[in-house]
Amino acid sequence: MKKILILKNPGQKKRLIDAIALRWTQGGHRVITHYGTKDLPEADIVILHVDTTYLPAQYLWELRRYPVVVNRGAVNISKSEFSRNIVTEKDDYAGAVIIKTKTNYGGLPDAWYRNPSLMGKLRLRLRIFGQRNHSWNDRSELDPFNYPILKSKKEVPEGVWKNQNLMVQRFLPEREGELFFIRYYVFFGDQGWARRFGSKKPIVKFRTRVTDEEHVSVPNELVEVRNRLSLDYGRIDYVQHDGKAMVFDVNRALGGVTNNLDKFEVELNSLALGINRFVEQCN
Repeated sequence: MKKILILKNPGQKKRLIDAIALRWTQGGHRVITHYGTKDLPEADIVILHVDTTYLPAQYLWELRRYPVVVNRGAVNISKSEFSRNIVTEKDDYAGAVIIKTKTNYGGLPDAWYRNPSLMGKLRLRLRIFGQRNHSWNDRSELDPFNYPILKSKKEVPEGVWKNQNLMVQRFLPEREGELFFIRYYVFFGDQGWARRFGSKKPIVKFRTRVTDEEHVSVPNELVEVRNRLSLDYGRIDYVQHDGKAMVFDVNRALGGVTNNLDKFEVELNSLALGINRFVEQCN
């Protein structure tokens, strides 16, 4: 049996990894959760669970002494690293577009990392909602539930093109009737599965879904994205548009624990088996 260290950044609450870790404990492994890089304990396996788009340098430095680190190589999961649908100011693309942050979830996790206090989070929300009538030149966060969707790139504000924090993408939804769908692929090691669900809103999130989740197959394109970003554990959000898988977001620190995890017992059990690949690396 091995000693497994789940390394989180300060301020993180319960996450999906904690539900998976319960299965490792039941299997005889010892699991420890640690926040930040100070006074790191010894461990056989480290699960790097830092919720930022760009991995802070101090984590890479402190983890160099551990032989087995899950997601050690996933240092940059910015949309600019994997998106095939970026629109530039000079492109002749004439379809609908969407404005997003290059960082995950509207830039909120990265901002929370810089200031994890309750006051810091309050100021962030006030800044996001207060900037709607301000210049686009220096915005670093957006409301992830309300990314601007425009009929064409001609409607993109000039400041967006100048802002290194933002990007313009083709708006390529997966639609059936009046519903918009999102698919997500969750994986750990050699284990993984995918589901999809629908929403009446074009920005599809878990809290806005109006359909049951259904199992779907995992396209090869997603495995290629995993390999390119060196992701051992995480989630990839995508759609099927015109028969092609279009990746929207990549996450290495999956969201909070919900009250319906009993519905995912089979899936969580399979993800927990993914630790076996890293256990073998310890031997």
